[in-house]
Amino acid sequence: MYSTKNFKEPRSSTKSQSVPIVSQELTNIINSAPPVYKTRIIGYYGEFESRDIKKSQLEKLTHAIVACVRMDKSGRLKFKDEEMRQKFLSLKTKASNMESGAKVMVSVGGNDNSEHFTTIMASARRRKKLINQIILFITEHQIEGVNLFWEQPPESHKFKYSKFLKNLRLKLSEQEKKDDKKYILSLVVPRAGIGNWESGFDLDVIIENVDFINVLTMDYYAPWPSDWGAPVGPSAPLYSGVGPKSHYNVNHTMQYYICETRRPDKFNIIIPFYIRLWRNVNERLKPESEVFRNVELIDGKVEGTPYMSKWTVDHEGWKRQESSWCRASSIILVVLFVCGISALGLSAVFWHFYEYFEKKTKPLACGKRIVGFYSENESSGITQNQLEKLTHAVFAYLEMRFDGDIDFKSEKASRRFSSLKDQGKKAKSDLKVMISIGGIDNSEHFAPVSVDKHKRTNFIAKIASFLQKHNIDGVNLYWTGVTENGKWKYIKLLKDLKGLLSSIGNTTNKKYTISITAPSVNVHHEEMAYDVDQILEYVDFINVISMDYDDSTSKEIGPIAPLFSNNSFNVDSTMRYYICKTGKPNMFNIVIPFFMRFWENVEEVEKLHFKTSHLREDKSRWSTKKEKKLSPITWVDDSIAYNQEARTVIAFETKKSVQAKIDYLNKMKLGGVWIWSVDMDDETSSLLDSVYSDDLCSIQDDKISNYIFCSE
Repeated sequence: MYSTKNFKEPRSSTKSQSVPIVSQELTNIINSAPPVYKTRIIGYYGEFESRDIKKSQLEKLTHAIVACVRMDKSGRLKFKDEEMRQKFLSLKTKASNMESGAKVMVSVGGNDNSEHFTTIMASARRRKKLINQIILFITEHQIEGVNLFWEQPPESHKFKYSKFLKNLRLKLSEQEKKDDKKYILSLVVPRAGIGNWESGFDLDVIIENVDFINVLTMDYYAPWPSDWGAPVGPSAPLYSGVGPKSHYNVNHTMQYYICETRRPDKFNIIIPFYIRLWRNVNERLKPESEVFRNVELIDGKVEGTPYMSKWTVDHEGWKRQESSWCRASSIILVVLFVCGISALGLSAVFWHFYEYFEKKTKPLACGKRIVGFYSENESSGITQNQLEKLTHAVFAYLEMRFDGDIDFKSEKASRRFSSLKDQGKKAKSDLKVMISIGGIDNSEHFAPVSVDKHKRTNFIAKIASFLQKHNIDGVNLYWTGVTENGKWKYIKLLKDLKGLLSSIGNTTNKKYTISITAPSVNVHHEEMAYDVDQILEYVDFINVISMDYDDSTSKEIGPIAPLFSNNSFNVDSTMRYYICKTGKPNMFNIVIPFFMRFWENVEEVEKLHFKTSHLREDKSRWSTKKEKKLSPITWVDDSIAYNQEARTVIAFETKKSVQAKIDYLNKMKLGGVWIWSVDMDDETSSLLDSVYSDDLCSIQDDKISNYIFCSE
């Protein structure tokens, strides 16, 4: 049995964390334990946070555990919901594309799904089914293992649980021989010395059948909604405690498990990444410590929030300062990280609720727009990390029919829109979700619909109905190939649309956003069909196609969206036109293309000057990287690359070219940028990160007097 009689009392210290002298027995155990050749860093992803899983996180982990499945009383496993399925698939895909080799595992059980373990362990048939379900899941999804989290097994089921783990290990070993692959088995065990929870684990058998054990060395103190939520204290104190809770700490728990098994290398301690809030906090319990305090009970309960993300603290009115309280809390975290491994001889850190730690974004406060379009054709995941860096997220496109009806082009498009809408609702920002109608492939009905009163009325009504049904914020219209004959029809359409949405908005107390996509200048002279002064009376902003100055049949090769080059075929010429026409630069957004453009069968007519007779192809950055199409290359400039062997030229935006465009829009006092398309960025959203920067914000000025070029 576990005893503390051989451990010395902590030495006195004026610090809030006094480090006990480790006994000779424990020292001998640690020194004789197997060596640790590689420290484990295990990230746990649960359903509590809805944020996306980032590649930058996975690269730092040795194992990533996802709590994405639910177990029923028969032992059957299924995904908790569609969101968790998508989260799991996203993590698995990102991990498979990394060189770091993070092992992906699934967790079964947990705080909210341990209720069926007792029933399953009591039945040989159910135990066998759960084992088969686990094997099926990890082989079907090609992951590396399973983590079991039975929160509090009763002592009466102690040996049934260890037998189950032994049989599961045997089945995994059999599967390893079939697949020529090593499968991992781990489990979670509780804090020691609290409610005798540890008595439900047959550690002698368990230690021989699992690869490692994640010890729940946290939640010693929390604002639970009862008197158990007092007093205030750290979630995972390394050594300290107060009164009857003096043993509520990491050291006490780990001494138990080390002495019981003599295998410190098998155990992982936890570092929680959430933040806790206690309300109605009173005086200190220890004169020398700011951390431990009394709490006033309200109706016999402690008030507070057990789990808060760092984002909430940073963005919802909380002010953190370097008080003695904050310094003490910081010391606990640092000591836990450093001493928890070296002093105790442990082999790993188990990061709990990894999503909380990731650096969060902040909403733009300067009024500049970042309008991100999402294509119906792309397959990359739509993430909250992306959406929280946008002011508007636009799904492109809904299909316009000959009679003015609108609908999704396909079931895939419908699912992709639903994903954007659902993720948008979870974004902790003032994001506006919109739809776009039209585009290059679906503008043929604009002219007949806009001229026919019945069709026009139907079209506008269908837009309004769609916005209300899906509770989204607006619509973008993109009529390509409009002629001067259609100029007034377009204005009439926008006027009627504005009237209906304003009327609905007045009734529902909601402001709807209307925008349009306008053409570049001098390419096909489509700008002549736009009376932009009148259009601005009915729209909130205009997205200018300040790119594609080389049309699809052009033999000349150059940047997709050049700021100044190539005579008048550039961003600057286009924006000067619109600014001088209206005197309202803040109503216009320039485009930043996120795709990569390929020209094949390229001829180098002179030094680093190219022509081609082959039509171009546009591809996403992530697919280009995956297909390794960037090697070998010669750099022409920062945004043009040449593959001499394949006779291919690639054009794309870089951080440098994005920064140049941001500097330009600030200089010209433009309203912002629009992105085609966000889902064509690379896996780390590197271009979006470049757009979303403090440099985007500047003082806006609508006065045209600064634009001397308009009189030229």
